[in-house]
Amino acid sequence: MSNNAVLNPSPKASATAAAAPSHAELLERARRISRKAEARAEQTDRERCIPRETIAELYDADLMRLVQPPQWGGLGRSFHELYELVYELARGCGSTGWIYCVLAGHSVVVGTFPAEAQAAVWGDDRKALVSSAFAPTLQARKVDGGYEISGKSPFSSGTDHASWALLGGVVLDEKGAPARKLFLVPRSDYAIHDDWFVMGLAGTGSKTLEVAGAFVPEVRVVDLQDFFSGLAPHSLQSAMVGAARGGIDSFVESIRNSPGKFGGRPPAELELFQTVVGSAVGDVTYAWELLQKITCECEPIVLSGQAMPPEQILRNRSATSTISRLCLGALERVFELSGGQGIYNNRLSRALRDVRAAANHAALNATLAGKDAGLLALKRG
Repeated sequence: MSNNAVLNPSPKASATAAAAPSHAELLERARRISRKAEARAEQTDRERCIPRETIAELYDADLMRLVQPPQWGGLGRSFHELYELVYELARGCGSTGWIYCVLAGHSVVVGTFPAEAQAAVWGDDRKALVSSAFAPTLQARKVDGGYEISGKSPFSSGTDHASWALLGGVVLDEKGAPARKLFLVPRSDYAIHDDWFVMGLAGTGSKTLEVAGAFVPEVRVVDLQDFFSGLAPHSLQSAMVGAARGGIDSFVESIRNSPGKFGGRPPAELELFQTVVGSAVGDVTYAWELLQKITCECEPIVLSGQAMPPEQILRNRSATSTISRLCLGALERVFELSGGQGIYNNRLSRALRDVRAAANHAALNATLAGKDAGLLALKRG
Protein backbone atom coordinates (compact mmCIF):
# COMPACT_ATOMS: atom_id res chain seq x y z
CA MET A 1 0.00 0.00 0.00
CA SER A 2 1.16 3.48 -0.76
CA ASN A 3 2.62 5.53 2.07
CA ASN A 4 0.90 8.73 0.97
CA ALA A 5 -2.47 7.18 0.22
CA VAL A 6 -5.42 9.38 1.15
CA LEU A 7 -8.94 8.08 1.64
CA ASN A 8 -11.18 10.55 -0.16
CA PRO A 9 -14.72 10.36 1.22
CA SER A 10 -17.58 11.43 -0.99
CA PRO A 11 -21.11 12.67 -0.22
CA LYS A 12 -22.19 9.05 -0.61
CA ALA A 13 -19.99 7.98 2.28
CA SER A 14 -22.51 8.56 5.07
CA ALA A 15 -25.24 6.65 3.25
CA THR A 16 -22.85 3.79 2.52
CA ALA A 17 -21.69 3.67 6.12
CA ALA A 18 -25.26 3.56 7.42
CA ALA A 19 -25.96 0.37 5.48
CA ALA A 20 -22.52 -1.14 6.00
CA PRO A 21 -21.73 -3.98 8.42
CA SER A 22 -19.99 -3.17 11.68
CA HIS A 23 -16.33 -4.00 12.17
CA ALA A 24 -17.31 -6.73 14.62
CA GLU A 25 -19.50 -8.31 11.93
CA LEU A 26 -16.68 -8.11 9.40
CA LEU A 27 -14.26 -9.74 11.85
CA GLU A 28 -16.64 -12.64 12.37
CA ARG A 29 -17.02 -13.04 8.62
CA ALA A 30 -13.23 -13.02 8.24
CA ARG A 31 -12.93 -15.76 10.88
CA ARG A 32 -15.44 -17.93 9.02
CA ILE A 33 -13.58 -17.46 5.75
CA SER A 34 -10.30 -18.12 7.55
CA ARG A 35 -11.53 -21.56 8.59
CA LYS A 36 -12.51 -22.32 5.00
CA ALA A 37 -9.16 -21.03 3.75
CA GLU A 38 -7.40 -23.30 6.23
CA ALA A 39 -9.28 -26.28 4.80
CA ARG A 40 -8.21 -25.22 1.30
CA ALA A 41 -4.60 -24.46 2.23
CA GLU A 42 -3.11 -27.52 0.54
CA GLN A 43 -5.08 -26.77 -2.62
CA THR A 44 -3.96 -23.14 -2.45
CA ASP A 45 -0.29 -24.09 -2.24
CA ARG A 46 -0.62 -26.80 -4.87
CA GLU A 47 -2.31 -24.48 -7.38
CA ARG A 48 0.02 -21.59 -6.41
CA CYS A 49 -3.00 -19.31 -6.38
CA ILE A 50 -5.87 -18.41 -4.07
CA PRO A 51 -8.95 -20.42 -5.17
CA ARG A 52 -11.58 -18.37 -6.94
CA GLU A 53 -14.20 -19.47 -4.41
CA THR A 54 -12.15 -17.80 -1.67
CA ILE A 55 -11.99 -14.55 -3.64
CA ALA A 56 -15.76 -14.77 -4.17
CA GLU A 57 -16.32 -15.30 -0.45
CA LEU A 58 -14.22 -12.23 0.36
CA TYR A 59 -16.41 -10.21 -1.99
CA ASP A 60 -19.66 -11.65 -0.70
CA ALA A 61 -18.61 -10.83 2.87
CA ASP A 62 -17.92 -7.17 1.93
CA LEU A 63 -14.26 -7.58 2.86
CA MET A 64 -12.80 -6.76 -0.56
CA ARG A 65 -14.40 -3.32 -0.60
CA LEU A 66 -13.31 -2.43 2.94
CA VAL A 67 -10.95 0.42 2.00
CA GLN A 68 -12.22 1.05 -1.53
CA PRO A 69 -13.28 4.71 -1.94
CA PRO A 70 -17.00 5.13 -1.15
CA GLN A 71 -17.70 6.80 -4.49
CA TRP A 72 -16.89 3.44 -6.10
CA GLY A 73 -19.04 1.38 -3.75
CA GLY A 74 -16.42 0.88 -1.05
CA LEU A 75 -16.75 1.18 2.71
CA GLY A 76 -13.89 3.67 3.11
CA ARG A 77 -12.73 2.10 6.38
CA SER A 78 -9.43 2.54 8.21
CA PHE A 79 -6.05 0.89 7.88
CA HIS A 80 -6.19 -0.65 11.34
CA GLU A 81 -9.53 -2.29 10.49
CA LEU A 82 -8.00 -3.73 7.32
CA TYR A 83 -5.01 -5.10 9.22
CA GLU A 84 -7.23 -6.81 11.79
CA LEU A 85 -9.09 -8.62 9.01
CA VAL A 86 -5.81 -9.58 7.34
CA TYR A 87 -4.56 -10.98 10.66
CA GLU A 88 -7.65 -13.15 11.10
CA LEU A 89 -7.51 -14.51 7.56
CA ALA A 90 -3.80 -15.28 7.81
CA ARG A 91 -4.34 -17.32 10.98
CA GLY A 92 -6.02 -19.89 8.75
CA CYS A 93 -3.88 -19.46 5.63
CA GLY A 94 -0.91 -17.13 5.30
CA SER A 95 -1.25 -16.83 1.52
CA THR A 96 -4.93 -15.91 1.81
CA GLY A 97 -4.20 -13.19 4.35
CA TRP A 98 -1.37 -11.83 2.21
CA ILE A 99 -3.46 -11.71 -0.97
CA TYR A 100 -6.41 -10.11 0.79
CA CYS A 101 -4.07 -7.45 2.16
CA VAL A 102 -2.63 -6.75 -1.29
CA LEU A 103 -5.78 -6.81 -3.41
CA ALA A 104 -8.03 -5.01 -0.94
CA GLY A 105 -5.32 -2.57 0.13
CA HIS A 106 -4.52 -1.47 -3.40
CA SER A 107 -7.92 0.18 -3.57
CA VAL A 108 -6.42 2.91 -1.41
CA VAL A 109 -3.53 3.39 -3.82
CA VAL A 110 -5.82 3.58 -6.84
CA GLY A 111 -7.83 6.15 -4.87
CA THR A 112 -4.81 8.50 -4.94
CA PHE A 113 -4.82 8.62 -8.75
CA PRO A 114 -6.87 11.24 -10.64
CA ALA A 115 -10.59 10.57 -10.97
CA GLU A 116 -10.20 9.65 -14.64
CA ALA A 117 -7.79 6.85 -13.75
CA GLN A 118 -10.09 5.57 -11.01
CA ALA A 119 -12.95 5.52 -13.51
CA ALA A 120 -10.83 3.50 -15.92
CA VAL A 121 -10.42 0.82 -13.24
CA TRP A 122 -13.86 0.82 -11.62
CA GLY A 123 -16.16 2.65 -14.04
CA ASP A 124 -17.43 -0.55 -15.66
CA ASP A 125 -16.61 -3.01 -12.88
CA ARG A 126 -16.50 -1.93 -9.26
CA LYS A 127 -15.15 -5.37 -8.35
CA ALA A 128 -12.03 -4.93 -10.50
CA LEU A 129 -8.88 -5.93 -8.62
CA VAL A 130 -5.39 -4.46 -8.93
CA SER A 131 -2.13 -6.29 -8.29
CA SER A 132 1.28 -4.64 -8.05
CA ALA A 133 5.03 -4.82 -8.39
CA PHE A 134 6.26 -1.62 -6.75
CA ALA A 135 10.00 -2.17 -7.25
CA PRO A 136 11.00 0.33 -9.98
CA THR A 137 12.27 -2.28 -12.44
CA LEU A 138 10.57 -0.96 -15.59
CA GLN A 139 12.30 1.43 -17.95
CA ALA A 140 10.14 4.37 -18.99
CA ARG A 141 10.53 7.25 -21.40
CA LYS A 142 8.43 10.37 -21.70
CA VAL A 143 6.33 10.58 -24.85
CA ASP A 144 3.54 12.85 -25.99
CA GLY A 145 0.66 12.55 -23.51
CA GLY A 146 2.31 10.06 -21.17
CA TYR A 147 5.00 7.40 -20.95
CA GLU A 148 6.16 4.33 -22.82
CA ILE A 149 7.21 1.50 -20.49
CA SER A 150 9.07 -1.77 -20.98
CA GLY A 151 10.62 -4.46 -18.82
CA LYS A 152 9.82 -7.12 -16.25
CA SER A 153 8.11 -6.62 -12.88
CA PRO A 154 8.61 -9.60 -10.52
CA PHE A 155 6.61 -10.56 -7.43
CA SER A 156 3.15 -9.40 -8.50
CA SER A 157 1.04 -11.06 -5.79
CA GLY A 158 -2.50 -12.02 -6.77
CA THR A 159 -2.01 -11.13 -10.41
CA ASP A 160 -4.17 -14.05 -11.60
CA HIS A 161 -7.21 -12.36 -10.04
CA ALA A 162 -6.39 -8.82 -11.18
CA SER A 163 -7.42 -6.87 -14.25
CA TRP A 164 -4.95 -4.04 -13.59
CA ALA A 165 -1.46 -3.70 -12.11
CA LEU A 166 0.47 -0.97 -10.31
CA LEU A 167 4.02 -1.18 -11.67
CA GLY A 168 7.12 0.73 -10.60
CA GLY A 169 9.57 2.17 -13.09
CA VAL A 170 12.28 4.75 -13.66
CA VAL A 171 12.28 7.64 -16.13
CA LEU A 172 14.90 10.35 -16.68
CA ASP A 173 13.61 13.80 -15.76
CA GLU A 174 14.31 17.01 -17.68
CA LYS A 175 17.74 17.25 -15.99
CA GLY A 176 18.67 13.68 -16.86
CA ALA A 177 18.23 12.45 -13.28
CA PRO A 178 16.32 9.22 -12.62
CA ALA A 179 12.80 9.70 -11.26
CA ARG A 180 10.69 6.85 -9.88
CA LYS A 181 7.12 6.55 -11.14
CA LEU A 182 4.15 4.28 -10.46
CA PHE A 183 2.18 3.23 -13.54
CA LEU A 184 -1.41 1.96 -13.56
CA VAL A 185 -1.52 -0.61 -16.35
CA PRO A 186 -4.46 -2.69 -17.70
CA ARG A 187 -4.21 -6.46 -18.06
CA SER A 188 -4.16 -6.18 -21.85
CA ASP A 189 -0.79 -4.39 -21.71
CA TYR A 190 1.29 -6.99 -19.87
CA ALA A 191 2.08 -10.69 -20.02
CA ILE A 192 2.14 -12.97 -16.97
CA HIS A 193 5.04 -15.40 -16.63
CA ASP A 194 4.13 -18.54 -14.68
CA ASP A 195 7.35 -18.60 -12.65
CA TRP A 196 6.09 -18.75 -9.04
CA PHE A 197 7.65 -21.99 -7.70
CA VAL A 198 8.61 -21.26 -4.10
CA MET A 199 8.92 -22.74 -0.60
CA GLY A 200 6.65 -20.28 1.21
CA LEU A 201 3.61 -18.11 0.48
CA ALA A 202 3.16 -20.42 -2.51
CA GLY A 203 -0.53 -19.57 -2.80
CA THR A 204 0.10 -15.88 -3.43
CA GLY A 205 0.87 -16.52 -7.10
CA SER A 206 3.38 -13.66 -7.08
CA LYS A 207 4.38 -14.06 -10.72
CA THR A 208 6.49 -11.88 -12.99
CA LEU A 209 4.77 -9.41 -15.32
CA GLU A 210 6.35 -8.24 -18.57
CA VAL A 211 5.54 -5.06 -20.47
CA ALA A 212 6.77 -4.42 -24.00
CA GLY A 213 6.46 -0.81 -25.11
CA ALA A 214 3.06 -0.09 -23.57
CA PHE A 215 1.74 3.47 -23.54
CA VAL A 216 0.52 4.81 -20.20
CA PRO A 217 -1.31 8.16 -20.30
CA GLU A 218 -0.21 10.86 -17.90
CA VAL A 219 -3.43 10.52 -15.90
CA ARG A 220 -2.43 6.97 -14.91
CA VAL A 221 1.02 7.89 -13.59
CA VAL A 222 2.01 9.18 -10.14
CA ASP A 223 5.29 9.56 -8.29
CA LEU A 224 6.46 6.34 -6.65
CA GLN A 225 6.76 6.91 -2.91
CA ASP A 226 9.19 5.30 -0.48
CA PHE A 227 7.66 1.89 0.19
CA PHE A 228 9.66 1.17 3.34
CA SER A 229 9.18 4.22 5.55
CA GLY A 230 5.41 4.30 6.10
CA LEU A 231 2.58 1.86 6.72
CA ALA A 232 3.14 -0.40 3.72
CA PRO A 233 5.48 -2.90 5.47
CA HIS A 234 3.08 -3.19 8.40
CA SER A 235 0.17 -4.00 6.10
CA LEU A 236 2.06 -7.08 4.94
CA GLN A 237 3.27 -7.81 8.45
CA SER A 238 -0.33 -8.15 9.62
CA ALA A 239 -0.41 -11.30 7.46
CA MET A 240 2.94 -12.42 8.86
CA VAL A 241 1.80 -12.06 12.47
CA GLY A 242 -1.50 -13.80 11.74
CA ALA A 243 0.25 -16.73 10.06
CA ALA A 244 2.66 -17.03 12.99
CA ARG A 245 -0.19 -17.07 15.49
CA GLY A 246 -2.06 -19.65 13.42
CA GLY A 247 0.97 -21.92 13.35
CA ILE A 248 1.47 -21.68 17.10
CA ASP A 249 -2.23 -22.31 17.69
CA SER A 250 -2.04 -25.48 15.61
CA PHE A 251 0.89 -26.73 17.68
CA VAL A 252 -0.94 -26.00 20.93
CA GLU A 253 -3.99 -27.90 19.66
CA SER A 254 -1.83 -30.87 18.70
CA ILE A 255 -0.24 -31.26 22.14
CA ARG A 256 -3.08 -30.14 24.41
CA ASN A 257 -4.68 -33.59 24.53
CA SER A 258 -1.73 -35.59 23.26
CA PRO A 259 -0.75 -38.61 25.40
CA GLY A 260 2.86 -39.11 26.36
CA LYS A 261 4.95 -41.24 24.04
CA PHE A 262 6.74 -44.38 25.11
CA GLY A 263 5.13 -44.25 28.54
CA GLY A 264 6.24 -40.69 29.25
CA ARG A 265 4.26 -37.71 30.49
CA PRO A 266 1.98 -35.82 28.08
CA PRO A 267 3.78 -32.92 26.35
CA ALA A 268 1.42 -30.35 27.86
CA GLU A 269 2.66 -31.36 31.33
CA LEU A 270 6.35 -30.89 30.51
CA GLU A 271 7.99 -27.63 31.58
CA LEU A 272 9.97 -27.47 28.33
CA PHE A 273 6.80 -27.37 26.24
CA GLN A 274 5.11 -24.95 28.63
CA THR A 275 8.07 -22.57 28.52
CA VAL A 276 8.44 -22.60 24.75
CA VAL A 277 4.72 -22.19 24.10
CA GLY A 278 4.45 -19.40 26.66
CA SER A 279 7.34 -17.43 25.18
CA ALA A 280 6.14 -17.99 21.61
CA VAL A 281 2.61 -16.81 22.36
CA GLY A 282 4.02 -13.85 24.27
CA ASP A 283 6.33 -12.80 21.44
CA VAL A 284 3.65 -13.00 18.74
CA THR A 285 1.15 -11.19 20.97
CA TYR A 286 3.66 -8.39 21.54
CA ALA A 287 4.44 -8.25 17.80
CA TRP A 288 0.73 -7.78 17.06
CA GLU A 289 0.32 -5.12 19.73
CA LEU A 290 3.38 -3.26 18.40
CA LEU A 291 2.00 -3.37 14.87
CA GLN A 292 -1.32 -1.95 16.08
CA LYS A 293 0.47 0.81 17.99
CA ILE A 294 2.55 1.84 14.97
CA THR A 295 -0.57 1.81 12.79
CA CYS A 296 -2.37 4.16 15.18
CA GLU A 297 0.64 6.50 15.14
CA CYS A 298 0.99 6.52 11.35
CA GLU A 299 -2.59 6.50 10.13
CA PRO A 300 -3.36 10.18 10.92
CA ILE A 301 -0.12 11.21 9.19
CA VAL A 302 -0.89 9.14 6.10
CA LEU A 303 -4.47 10.40 5.87
CA SER A 304 -3.29 14.01 6.17
CA GLY A 305 -1.06 13.61 3.13
CA GLN A 306 1.93 14.92 5.10
CA ALA A 307 5.42 13.48 4.86
CA MET A 308 6.32 10.90 7.48
CA PRO A 309 8.48 12.63 10.17
CA PRO A 310 12.01 11.22 10.59
CA GLU A 311 11.30 10.20 14.19
CA GLN A 312 8.28 8.20 13.05
CA ILE A 313 10.23 6.56 10.24
CA LEU A 314 12.80 5.45 12.81
CA ARG A 315 10.06 3.91 14.96
CA ASN A 316 8.47 2.30 11.91
CA ARG A 317 11.65 0.61 10.72
CA SER A 318 12.58 -0.45 14.23
CA ALA A 319 9.13 -1.97 14.68
CA THR A 320 9.35 -3.75 11.32
CA SER A 321 12.61 -5.37 12.40
CA THR A 322 11.24 -6.35 15.80
CA ILE A 323 7.98 -7.80 14.47
CA SER A 324 9.69 -9.96 11.84
CA ARG A 325 12.30 -11.21 14.30
CA LEU A 326 9.74 -12.07 16.98
CA CYS A 327 7.37 -13.91 14.63
CA LEU A 328 10.03 -15.99 12.94
CA GLY A 329 11.82 -16.77 16.20
CA ALA A 330 8.62 -17.84 17.94
CA LEU A 331 7.66 -20.23 15.15
CA GLU A 332 11.14 -21.71 14.89
CA ARG A 333 11.23 -22.47 18.63
CA VAL A 334 7.84 -24.19 18.46
CA PHE A 335 8.84 -26.09 15.33
CA GLU A 336 11.89 -27.51 17.10
CA LEU A 337 9.55 -29.22 19.58
CA SER A 338 7.23 -30.62 16.91
CA GLY A 339 9.40 -33.68 16.32
CA GLY A 340 8.90 -35.89 13.30
CA GLN A 341 5.35 -34.64 12.82
CA GLY A 342 6.65 -31.16 12.11
CA ILE A 343 8.34 -32.10 8.85
CA TYR A 344 5.08 -33.20 7.26
CA ASN A 345 3.01 -30.81 5.16
CA ASN A 346 0.74 -29.49 7.89
CA ARG A 347 -0.50 -26.23 9.34
CA LEU A 348 2.60 -25.63 11.48
CA SER A 349 5.17 -26.33 8.77
CA ARG A 350 3.15 -24.28 6.28
CA ALA A 351 3.03 -21.35 8.69
CA LEU A 352 6.79 -21.55 9.21
CA ARG A 353 7.41 -21.57 5.46
CA ASP A 354 5.02 -18.66 4.94
CA VAL A 355 6.52 -16.55 7.73
CA ARG A 356 10.04 -17.37 6.56
CA ALA A 357 9.12 -16.26 3.03
CA ALA A 358 7.48 -13.08 4.32
CA ALA A 359 10.55 -12.27 6.41
CA ASN A 360 12.65 -12.40 3.22
CA HIS A 361 10.58 -9.62 1.64
CA ALA A 362 12.85 -6.60 1.25
CA ALA A 363 10.44 -4.37 3.18
CA LEU A 364 10.04 -6.86 6.06
CA ASN A 365 13.59 -8.20 6.39
CA ALA A 366 14.59 -7.80 10.05
CA THR A 367 18.27 -7.14 9.30
CA LEU A 368 17.60 -4.53 6.61
CA ALA A 369 14.92 -2.80 8.68
CA GLY A 370 17.21 -2.81 11.71
CA LYS A 371 20.00 -1.30 9.62
CA ASP A 372 17.67 1.48 8.46
CA ALA A 373 16.60 2.20 12.04
CA GLY A 374 20.20 2.22 13.22
CA LEU A 375 21.26 4.61 10.47
CA LEU A 376 18.44 7.00 11.33
CA ALA A 377 19.27 6.82 15.03
CA LEU A 378 22.95 7.56 14.39
CA LYS A 379 22.08 10.55 12.22
CA ARG A 380 20.05 12.21 14.96
CA GLY A 381 21.58 15.09 16.83
